[in-house]
Amino acid sequence: MAKSKRVDKITFETETCAGCGTCEMACSFHHKKVFQPSISSLVIKNRPREFGFDAILYRESAEGHIGCDFCKGLPVPMCVQSCPSTLRDELDNLLKMGRD
Repeated sequence: MAKSKRVDKITFETETCAGCGTCEMACSFHHKKVFQPSISSLVIKNRPREFGFDAILYRESAEGHIGCDFCKGLPVPMCVQSCPSTLRDELDNLLKMGRD
């Protein structure tokens, strides 16, 4: 029987995320210079509640997603830069939690 690989990801619940996906696009562009959310380190998923979304952060490469490097070398991660201004602080806080 094949041993399953552990997937290191964190799911954040957010009520202010609009689900626009620009963070996913920015992330894939940072890593591969293509706009392909399916490889992004950050994934926005619907959740079964009325408001908000779940943000999944892949801390290592798995399930076709690239592990987050927190945009090492940039003063502000690209996903935070691309997020609508009203949501940037929350996304930045989520990423800081993900580094721990």
